[in-house]
Amino acid sequence: MLSVRNELFAHAEPFMGDFISALLDTGCRQGELRSLQFSQVRLKENVFLLTADKTKTRKARAVPITARLREVLQRRQTDRQTDRQAPTGRRSGRGAILRRRWRHDRERQVRHLRGAGGGV
Repeated sequence: MLSVRNELFAHAEPFMGDFISALLDTGCRQGELRSLQFSQVRLKENVFLLTADKTKTRKARAVPITARLREVLQRRQTDRQTDRQAPTGRRSGRGAILRRRWRHDRERQVRHLRGAGGGV
């Protein structure tokens, strides 16, 4: 299983690799992470806050930040400040962009694994 995981990360675009890392490290749902804004991140407290209106259970919660997730968040914030390619925290089209990237990377990874003889 680890080799398949490594293959996925090796062929994912950096943005998508970061998103997958965040999903794996937190156990959050895609929608919860897509709605996350930097104003909800508390690096000093080592958590990020999910509001009740963004969770499936409708309960707010604090999610611990792992060392790897801290690196991802810092990289995404730097990207956001420098080249504006990362999500901006505005609602206009952010989810659609992420869904397109997710779908594109997933299809590319599946094609790569099939071509390498891996079963999916």
